[in-house]
Amino acid sequence: MTIAFLGDSITQGAKLEDANTEAFAALVGKELGDGYVVGNFGKSATSALSSAKKPYIAAPQYEKALGFDADILHIMLGTNDIKNEIEKLL
Repeated sequence: MTIAFLGDSITQGAKLEDANTEAFAALVGKELGDGYVVGNFGKSATSALSSAKKPYIAAPQYEKALGFDADILHIMLGTNDIKNEIEKLL
């Protein structure tokens, strides 16, 4: 079974000492153990909105996630969408 984690810097594991072992996707993979392949396709600063400055669908991680052909998708986007809306008001 394959699980793909898509998202922004939170998914990517930005600012962690070792995202390959400490990011949420890595921790889930470790807990699930053998029989599961987990891919982390997080990309810092991306947004769910295709009209945003940095849409996730324009990131190379998006194409890599599509090629991963996952059985399960875990998507965590939206944090930067709020940021983009606040910036429009300022």
